[in-house]
Amino acid sequence: MAIYPNHLDRRIAVQRSGFTIHGLDRRGVEEMFSGSNDHLAKIVIPSYATERITEELDDCGIDEVAVYPDLQGLGTAVSRAFLERHVVPPHKGLMTRLKPSPIHGIGVFAIRKIKKGAPLFAGDSDEMLWVEADELPKQQRLREFYRDFAVMKNGRYGCPRHFHRLTMAWYLNDPKKGEKPNVICDGDYEFRALRDIERGEELTVDSTSYSEHAKTGGAKNRSIRKTPKK
Repeated sequence: MAIYPNHLDRRIAVQRSGFTIHGLDRRGVEEMFSGSNDHLAKIVIPSYATERITEELDDCGIDEVAVYPDLQGLGTAVSRAFLERHVVPPHKGLMTRLKPSPIHGIGVFAIRKIKKGAPLFAGDSDEMLWVEADELPKQQRLREFYRDFAVMKNGRYGCPRHFHRLTMAWYLNDPKKGEKPNVICDGDYEFRALRDIERGEELTVDSTSYSEHAKTGGAKNRSIRKTPKK
């Protein structure tokens, strides 16, 4: 049964909200009216169209504040306006790409000449998540991700918030034996070019300078960016 509730909240009033009471029937509305076209309509908006639709709604005076007339709605509207003014193309500052490496697995390669001291991996601002050693998964295949990519400090493993979020910085290899790295990692886990790097050259870093795990003879890949969480 569909009802119009009492307007006890400003959101309910401005949205003209309606509610459904299902009683003991636990089916969803789409399932209940699957064969009917006059009770329920589903509109699917493709992701590429959301920005244009948002702009059209703004032109009509409809934004987050109009739908959510409270501090949360105001904050969302202000945040979106700020981000729109500072939007940058996804390729801005891109200087590297991933390719098969003659050193180990997948490596990071320069797509243009990189000057000495240049900061690398612009836009890679995710902080890493720290996992205690006794919290590592028991499955060997899952533990390999921590062995191959994580930074180890004081018995904790620093890794991305999810391994699906591995960025280029995590794929930096150590240099070949007898060679020097061309990338340096500072105390804030920010990477910079240690010298001029030519186009097509693989970027390498001495992972033992910031990861205890690397010093124990772990895998080649051992990189991360951004100040770790306390």
